Amino acid sequence: MLTFKQYILESEDHYVHYSNKPNLTHLSGGMSGSGIKGAEQERLSQTKDSRIKKRVYFYPPVAGGLPRPEQGLGTHTYKAKLHNMHDATKPSPEGNKIAATAKEHEAKGEHPGNAFEKAVVDHGYHGYHTANMSVVLNHDVPVSYHGSSAGKHFVDHKIDTSEKKKSVFDGIPNKDGEHSSSNLNSHQTMFWIKHKESLQKAAPSAKMQYGKMYVHKDHLDNLHKELEKHKDHPF
Repeated sequence: MLTFKQYILESEDHYVHYSNKPNLTHLSGGMSGSGIKGAEQERLSQTKDSRIKKRVYFYPPVAGGLPRPEQGLGTHTYKAKLHNMHDATKPSPEGNKIAATAKEHEAKGEHPGNAFEKAVVDHGYHGYHTANMSVVLNHDVPVSYHGSSAGKHFVDHKIDTSEKKKSVFDGIPNKDGEHSSSNLNSHQTMFWIKHKESLQKAAPSAKMQYGKMYVHKDHLDNLHKELEKHKDHPF
């Protein structure tokens, strides 16, 4: 069996991480707390599973430059080749197995996002890809240092929406006036986690429960309008 370092070196694409520190040879998942946004810190505080608290974030590669970083990240650029990562952007038999395991964790009280990440690790993956980021879980990551990003050309990451589903809320509401979605895929789940605050502000009845999204018919138009602010939303 290949070691994690061998997996890193054998994959095809270089993923990018920005740090405040130069000349590192590896990125420690145990240091991730300093770069996690408030909402995600709160989510991770709700689990006792240390495997998903140890995490390193990467941007997917882009053509013609470096992926544009979020505001506040460091200027020192690192690259790594990631392998054995679950692709959460596309339906797959393995993704269905991960979703089933995640539901078991969620039924035991885990936050949906934590339940998904626990399931990813349970199934032997080193992390997962979403449409605009990659997260390595429970591992330190060997990297190569590529200097400062100052003055470099940044490129916005474009998400392929050719297979994007129509709205999951197009069906008929139930007797209580509530629309429900089909089971969410991993990409949809992570989008909800990231944008939950703004979505619920626009549509207070919107919620995720047992792997599905729900919204009252009176709030449906507002939810659609809020989703459309994100041109690459997965709903």
